[in-house]
Amino acid sequence: MKTDKNATKIPSDRKVAYQKKYGEEAGSLLLKYKAKIGAHAKHKASLAAGAATLIGLLILPGCGNSPLQQVKDGVLDLNKSTTVGKALDNYRFFKDGAQWTVNEEGNGRTIVKCAGEMDFSTLTPQDFTAIFARVANVPVENLPNTEQGKADMEKHLATIRGKMKGAKLTFEFILNKDATFQLQGGNLVVHTVEKGDTPPVPFDSVDDAALYLSDIYENRFCAQIGAAMVAMLM
Repeated sequence: MKTDKNATKIPSDRKVAYQKKYGEEAGSLLLKYKAKIGAHAKHKASLAAGAATLIGLLILPGCGNSPLQQVKDGVLDLNKSTTVGKALDNYRFFKDGAQWTVNEEGNGRTIVKCAGEMDFSTLTPQDFTAIFARVANVPVENLPNTEQGKADMEKHLATIRGKMKGAKLTFEFILNKDATFQLQGGNLVVHTVEKGDTPPVPFDSVDDAALYLSDIYENRFCAQIGAAMVAMLM
């Protein structure tokens, strides 16, 4: 596979810093992830431009429930077709479902967290074909639907699994005193084969977290993680 000539060039000092902090394998992987996020985000410009107003406010069914239920029963403006809880609890790429926790901070703030594990060993060639098509921004029907094509996708998956076992996504929601709540951010942990788990890497912004959630709501593999996987093949 040829590299993209227009891809973001990573400064050497940044590369050294990441490899020193996270290890050579994980550091290089995370840098590729960051570079690919920038490219993918351009395809999501309309969502990112409106994220500040779309995801800052949520509609709550009432303030009498527990903090956990307030978040799970809430509706995000970025997708009002279902509740936050149903979207995350039924995401098909979370191998053990979503895990919810509530943290009461010393300053009186209440944070609800939702985490989910993704196991790349369960991905099929069909899954990766769809992932590859989205990252490359081409219709999936344009990719070869042949036995050789499926074999190629399986080979790509084997390469990825030799470096990455999976990933963990965590989202954070903060409850407000006016009976609303909002998406605060979250982080990504990559389970690498060589170096084990990377430290949690915070999402770049709330907009970045919204990009992940937009795919989860559609029950699609997160394109940001897919971009990191495809980058490993280059």
